[in-house]
Amino acid sequence: MIKKIIVLAIVVSTGIAIFALDLDELVAPERIRGYLKSVGPLKAALLFVVVYGLSLRPFIPVPPTAYTVVGGAIFGVWLGTLLTVLGATINAVLTYYIAHVLGDGKFQDWLKERKSMSEVLEKIRKAGFKTIFLIRLSPVGPPYDLVSFAAGFARIPFGSYLLATIVGIIPATFLFCYLGERVSTGEIQKMLIPF
Repeated sequence: MIKKIIVLAIVVSTGIAIFALDLDELVAPERIRGYLKSVGPLKAALLFVVVYGLSLRPFIPVPPTAYTVVGGAIFGVWLGTLLTVLGATINAVLTYYIAHVLGDGKFQDWLKERKSMSEVLEKIRKAGFKTIFLIRLSPVGPPYDLVSFAAGFARIPFGSYLLATIVGIIPATFLFCYLGERVSTGEIQKMLIPF
């Protein structure tokens, strides 16, 4: 119970701070791109991963795709893909953990009382890797954080969830980083190749 209260307090206080201090403006992709270009490459890479990893929606209303395109524009397709996958993985772990902790107890009891929903969730848990992998593989699937929260609430095994997330996001991440790189170099005609 104490763990839930601590996680909930951190999430709520972070949300309040972001809105009260207008911090969401500080993590807008345009501002991040401008700042990262002004610092050294190592610091830029580290900051990009941290900002991406800690940008929890709905508190930071910037879609992950925007960060991915910015990553490609700043770091190029290969390094941008690597850094984006690292940041997205940190983000996925945090959102999974928050849902896992907050979804414990009464929520799990409530699910057990609904037999049909409980059976569906059990099937999803057993096919955890395949389910998450197929969702993450789609560049137009459900929102990234929603999948992470749902996986935490559904108690999909963490190892399966993590591996499926990392492997599943690589293709779309590569494509969006490629798009970002093409935009930054002005090669507009080559932007359409990935799509």
